[in-house]
Amino acid sequence: MALVDRWYEILNNLYMHPKISQAEFEAGLKTSRQTLKKNIQLLNQELGGIASITLEDKVYHLTIKDFAAFKKILAGKFRQDTDFNSSNKRQAYILKQLIEDQEAVIIDDLTEVTTVSRGTVNNDISHLRQELTDYHLTIVGTPNKGLTLEGDELDIRTAYVNIVLSYFKEDQFTIKDKTHLLNLAPNFNMTNFTKDLLLKVVYVTLLRVRQGHGLTSEILHYQNFLQGQEDYEVFIAEIEDYFNLTLSHYEYQYLAYPFNIYNKEDIVPESFNSAFVDHVYQEVLQAIQRDLAIEFDQEKLYQAMRNHLIFLIRRLLFRVNSEDLFFHEVQKQYPLSFTLAEITGQVLEEVLDREVPGIELSYLSLYFELVISRQVSLKSQKIAIVCHTGKGTARLIKLQIQRILGTSLELSTFSEGEFNQEDPSQYFAIFTTIPLDKTRIKRPIIQLDNLFDESYIRSQWNSVQRHNPLFSQLVYLDFLTLDQGESYEDLLQVMTDKVIEETGVSAEFQQAIFDREAISDKVFDQGIAMPHTVVEDFDQIILFIGQVEADIKEKGRPIDLVFLLGIPSQTNQVMDELLINIYEAIFAVANNQDLKALLKTTHSLEEIQDILQGDDAL
Repeated sequence: MALVDRWYEILNNLYMHPKISQAEFEAGLKTSRQTLKKNIQLLNQELGGIASITLEDKVYHLTIKDFAAFKKILAGKFRQDTDFNSSNKRQAYILKQLIEDQEAVIIDDLTEVTTVSRGTVNNDISHLRQELTDYHLTIVGTPNKGLTLEGDELDIRTAYVNIVLSYFKEDQFTIKDKTHLLNLAPNFNMTNFTKDLLLKVVYVTLLRVRQGHGLTSEILHYQNFLQGQEDYEVFIAEIEDYFNLTLSHYEYQYLAYPFNIYNKEDIVPESFNSAFVDHVYQEVLQAIQRDLAIEFDQEKLYQAMRNHLIFLIRRLLFRVNSEDLFFHEVQKQYPLSFTLAEITGQVLEEVLDREVPGIELSYLSLYFELVISRQVSLKSQKIAIVCHTGKGTARLIKLQIQRILGTSLELSTFSEGEFNQEDPSQYFAIFTTIPLDKTRIKRPIIQLDNLFDESYIRSQWNSVQRHNPLFSQLVYLDFLTLDQGESYEDLLQVMTDKVIEETGVSAEFQQAIFDREAISDKVFDQGIAMPHTVVEDFDQIILFIGQVEADIKEKGRPIDLVFLLGIPSQTNQVMDELLINIYEAIFAVANNQDLKALLKTTHSLEEIQDILQGDDAL
């Protein structure tokens, strides 16, 4: 990774989390302590008096002294100031020429401007080709002519905004132009991110329209929520007048997208055609049922998630990454919900042909958690925000949470003293900037300045369910060491034979397992397999664990543990909740190497049950 890109990783994380523990920062950036210190030392030199990063009591702090200058840095000033010693900047320049030049681009011209060898430029082109595959764009080389760029107009613009304008300024825009545009823009409570994106989108639109490369069709799965609003109509008319050009209906729709990608207020009109979102949701439900036999209130989930899905689809269409408020510890806290979010992400990737960023999966996880949580009903989506500073800061945090999760949640802000008078059990989660008494509060505590450093809260929150006294009555639990066999099918054959022998279920159980695996195998990347099916002639949940000692792989994926599940065709609420507990335990094991190793080597049924119901798993 180029040094300037590492700087932006550091700055963006510290901007969203002004305090980050040293160990957590090193783990998140996947770098050594010495390297991180050196990177921050160099970054502080570049920041000058604008901001500073300090390390106190093993916690990194960001202090911003000049907010206006710092915003320019976040908008890309460091990247723009780099020279062509940066491979990423050279690639951005090559793409810039491919898009802005009306003629084929000659490699010799690129070497002359970037002052590097022809071989280096060819390497840059190879890397750029790879990056552009995500945008469905192709660099075509024609002998004796040069290089050209081929692809859909929307994808070309998106690549220009995301890649070129990260390293190069909108050089045809004067400061006067930018100021005029922002003054004209509809007053929709624009964040700095939206302002920056809007300028880039207007710039690339003017560039491409003047080149004769206007949009010629509707953007699939996109509806402009500002359609017909007077402020937006005036904005477009002023752009046409100021820059002396005429914009088509398709450009009119495209220019609105910076205002249409985040869930704020009640921007979704009643006329919105939700057919595609409904279709995506049904595809998600089908995918979940294929992978996990889990019951939850599908209608309540849809009502909670609908608006988020609408705007998530828009962010994916335009390849806009969400700002990171929660970082990536959600997977550790809510392993089952995160798995459901991953399944949702796979569906979105298939229907939209877009990669879903990990942070979006974290946001989706919270919606699943709202529904499958046994302690708080969906009707009570109350969240507390506890802040030691003034009401202004608390309101900023509240607005940020609303922007990410939507306005359907009931958010209440408190000082520490005020919250001490509250009953914490009425809240689904507590966001806080100060330490709270965890012995009093049995709800998830999200420490905003400490990156979700609360992994044990989950165990306290669900302690009653973890140690469910009905476990032994409702679950048939057994295990088997598998030290022979040459394939995943061999393992399933041995395990299903054993289940049929021990429980007396019919041979149809075995066939049902193999039939489901033939449709889609249930082998996960963490070395975990979870084949499952519905059982008609057994009234307990079957959980049969295979401890794989043989060197077995399925489609190149190693298998360490097999969780064979049989779910009774008729279940009650207690069994449904217990099944959710089992799923959470399985995915907790999958995400914890120590726990997985312990479960793989334990040969006591009682100890296995303790592991599955223990604090580390559930």
